Amino acid sequence: MGNGRRGRSKRLNGVVSIAMPWLIMVLLPLFMLLSPFIGVDALDRTLVDGATGSDVVQAVIAKVDASRIAFGDDHRFLRRLAFVETSDGANSSYSSGGLWGIQQSHLDTVSSSPQLEELRIAIRAAFGIDWGTVTINDLGKPFFAGLVARLYLFYLEISGTAVIPLAGDIVGQARFWLTYYHSDVGGVSDTEIYFVEQVDILEEREGCKVNLDIFFVLDGSGSIGDTDFSQVRQFEHDFVDQLSIGPNDNQVGTIVFSDYGSVIFNLNAYNNKADILSQILNINYPSGSTNTADGLCKLVRYGFADGHGARPTSGAVFRIAIIMTDGKSNQESSECQWNTLQAAEAVHELSPPVLVYAIGVTSSVNDVELNAIATSPDFVTYINSFDQHIIQETQESHVDEVCKRATLPADTDEQMNGTLDQNETVRYHYQIPVAGITLRVCISVGHVVVYGSFSVPNPNSAFYDFVLEFGSETNTSDTETCKNRYIDPDKIPRPLPPPNTHPSSTYEPSTGGAPTTTTTLAPQPTVVPSTAPPVVELTDKVVYLSVVGGAEDNNFVLNGSVGDSYPKPIISSVTIPATTSSLRVAPVSSSTPPATVPPSVSTTDDALLIALSAGGGGLLLVIFLLLTLVCSVCCCCCVRGRRKSVGVRQYKLLPRHADTSTDWAEEV
Repeated sequence: MGNGRRGRSKRLNGVVSIAMPWLIMVLLPLFMLLSPFIGVDALDRTLVDGATGSDVVQAVIAKVDASRIAFGDDHRFLRRLAFVETSDGANSSYSSGGLWGIQQSHLDTVSSSPQLEELRIAIRAAFGIDWGTVTINDLGKPFFAGLVARLYLFYLEISGTAVIPLAGDIVGQARFWLTYYHSDVGGVSDTEIYFVEQVDILEEREGCKVNLDIFFVLDGSGSIGDTDFSQVRQFEHDFVDQLSIGPNDNQVGTIVFSDYGSVIFNLNAYNNKADILSQILNINYPSGSTNTADGLCKLVRYGFADGHGARPTSGAVFRIAIIMTDGKSNQESSECQWNTLQAAEAVHELSPPVLVYAIGVTSSVNDVELNAIATSPDFVTYINSFDQHIIQETQESHVDEVCKRATLPADTDEQMNGTLDQNETVRYHYQIPVAGITLRVCISVGHVVVYGSFSVPNPNSAFYDFVLEFGSETNTSDTETCKNRYIDPDKIPRPLPPPNTHPSSTYEPSTGGAPTTTTTLAPQPTVVPSTAPPVVELTDKVVYLSVVGGAEDNNFVLNGSVGDSYPKPIISSVTIPATTSSLRVAPVSSSTPPATVPPSVSTTDDALLIALSAGGGGLLLVIFLLLTLVCSVCCCCCVRGRRKSVGVRQYKLLPRHADTSTDWAEEV
């Protein structure tokens, strides 16, 4: 009996040893053929234990911002903290405390403080994190460490212990860090000077990297007064001081309105920062009435008009307008014959579109006008006075918004051309049509990587839902190469709800005065509605793209077209439900017509597309499937020859591991 079993076992092993190579030879090419269509190439390194680097840190912050959890403004301190504490994980101080150098006392406070209960509930709902089970060893995952750091900083504020100084007060932030956060004392890296030096290095590396054509439209009416108008000038001065100025960098223009609007200088008036800063501080205070309409009229007719220095947005240039006013307009524009609402509509009808931020100062502002002027309600800011500290805080938040989160709106069937230097990034977003969208990216020179996300406005190498890469670091392209990706809106998770607000305390570092309170919006992805006439039905879902240059010279062309513009053979796809680690696709409804069943995100190279469309790929696919079936039957027959009964096993698909693009199966 025993010899018989051993004989059958040997025969079975022999058959399996013969069949397995054939299975591998069949299934591996089949997987390689199908993998571009399955679209499971998402990556989230913020959940990888021990992941390091600036992209990881920035991805953590982007995820926190996109969650719409109302932490308030940290004045760039969270980003600076990771660099100062651990050099984003590069220095020897990186340990179990993670990238933010978390201490056990920080974690204990975050896990147990009653004052943080509402935020803990919100985080559990958004990310599935139960703080009762989190230990110091979990903080090797960057997202966990970043959340603990942000929660602890928020606790310091709401408990009345301390408030984070403004970003411009680097010395104040250094003192805050050393007093309330940093634990080690006595080393070279345990001083305020060290903090300031590290922040200077970081700001040099990660300053404002977008190209702006930005116009400031400033209220110079009599209700402001000469003293407060000096604060308005200072707002623009400090904003511009953080930009690189030049025809290939950022350009600035200024309009002041009172009885009428006046163009102080156009976008192409100055190519030198010192000249612009001097001109801003010398703007005369006009006094008079509040003719907001004529200020906007001048913006439409002269600000971004041809011949006045505005650059085409197809060259990856943002067009921005920042309007600051303290009251309700009280007359129409005689030049344009518009009232304020009509003038605001004219601004929004400009093509290429302009992102408009509206800042209302004091309670005298007209809410209807302010919301009409801004691109959307998310672009409106209210501040209660011209207090120097509040103006500075507002200026910093707008610089961060424009430089770190704003994305260029792109319309379907509009071609976007760009030239990138090495490590330069330009960001776009498309509002996804009901029929879906096909993204087509072509490059002719260089090494270009396109990261895509459905949840954060600035995807990067550490966090994305899909990626398209052309060339490599060692093999740049010098011939035109194109790739396509179809996105089905039915397989993208619902967008996040509108953000909450919470009182954000501020204080004056130089005087140590008591905190004052102003209401600010929680950070959020910047979604700019398209201003082009609607030609297709749109969903409320958005795809964000970061296009990154990898070589010294990089040229690319981006185009988005409605629907699946490059039809492919219908292939059953794997769909993965949304998880806390990555937003992924949802199951396809059974009512969906077969023609719209392609995976939510699918990639094809032109060569593969041509081969499949010609029919050869379809025949090859049939052959692969037949061979797979034959091999499977052979193996099943061998196994059935065993006297041992084999039960059917079922498996369910699990979310892909955080540091790979692989989906794992678990036996049920």
